[in-house]
Amino acid sequence: MTKKNIFFYSIMFAITLLVADGMIGLFIYFGQDRLLKTVNEGLKEKMETIEHPYKSYALRSGMKPYEGKYNFDMVIDTYGHTVLQQDANIHAQPKTANELRILTLGGSTTYQPWAFIVAEQLKKKSALNIRAINGGTGGYTSMENLIDLTTSGLSYQPDIVIAYLPINDIYWAGLYPEFKRDYTHMRIPFKTKELSAKPEFTMEYPFVKSLVNVYTYNRKIDEYIANNSLTGSAVRDFNSTFILETKRIANHEKVSATVRDNIYMMKKLCEAKGIRFILITQKVFPTENEYYTIMDRATLQIINDIKRDPLLKDSTILEMQKAMPNTLSESDKICLKKEFPAVKFDFNEKMSYDSMHFNDTALYLFALRLADFLVAGGHVSVQR
Repeated sequence: MTKKNIFFYSIMFAITLLVADGMIGLFIYFGQDRLLKTVNEGLKEKMETIEHPYKSYALRSGMKPYEGKYNFDMVIDTYGHTVLQQDANIHAQPKTANELRILTLGGSTTYQPWAFIVAEQLKKKSALNIRAINGGTGGYTSMENLIDLTTSGLSYQPDIVIAYLPINDIYWAGLYPEFKRDYTHMRIPFKTKELSAKPEFTMEYPFVKSLVNVYTYNRKIDEYIANNSLTGSAVRDFNSTFILETKRIANHEKVSATVRDNIYMMKKLCEAKGIRFILITQKVFPTENEYYTIMDRATLQIINDIKRDPLLKDSTILEMQKAMPNTLSESDKICLKKEFPAVKFDFNEKMSYDSMHFNDTALYLFALRLADFLVAGGHVSVQR
């Protein structure tokens, strides 16, 4: 082979390497969404929760839930509850003569901001200055709601306390074969720690080196997630297949009795303080998910236990299973459009994205049903 041929083939080989490296670069640049691992949402939760001496955890003060999604500027206050930004210090503010405060309690289905939609609806019909405090926190049971009410809820001087229960009591009972009255069968103290630095991916030349960086970055992301994940940091390990194996929740009678006791104690505490206590029982939607089907059946059974409990016979209860439809009627659509002209509803979406958490349309309908109930029952005075 002549020197000329060697030079020619060397140039061609070099060009081939450059082209191949360039193609690798383009592949990585335009394919990052598929090549690079992402951080799960649980890590975001860790930055939004804090350890609490009485509750297993509380939402972090200053966090802005649902930012930009609804027409409310919401913030987490010093007690870990959701309030409007202008009400950030409501716990320290004396009530005015025409003011009415509503505190809502529950889990993630209360954390959805229907409390503020209810307050806005009531303001249309009342001369009162109605202010809502949303104490709903994801994962909270009736036990934590009771503790929340006694340790911080009363500081708001609420006129009405509304508890939306009892889904999480049943949810956690379905994951643990044992039940303890203080809920230590599933709860452990929540421990926070500083997040370690999130790895950053960099493109380097030659681009084949970036291909190695993809592997290195993904490995570091796995380590980052493992070191910072929220999973299990407030609950004990559980057998996720237990409820599917048994087709029932464990210790139904004990769970039911405890839920009813906790509701009764909330009720009596409120009555002793001259506060109106209202219980909303859970709405569950039909689902093809076998786990939810078992859990929802148990939920409805315990709701029946609540209704039959002689200690709760004089309670004010709104049964959302009856008040909320599974699908929207034409009259529902007309009513929603009339009451919320600025909201763009998707009437084709399902009412719930699982068996219990509302999509936006159902969220507003839920708020309407509750506002009407409060007015019809004389719990909020209206202008005639």
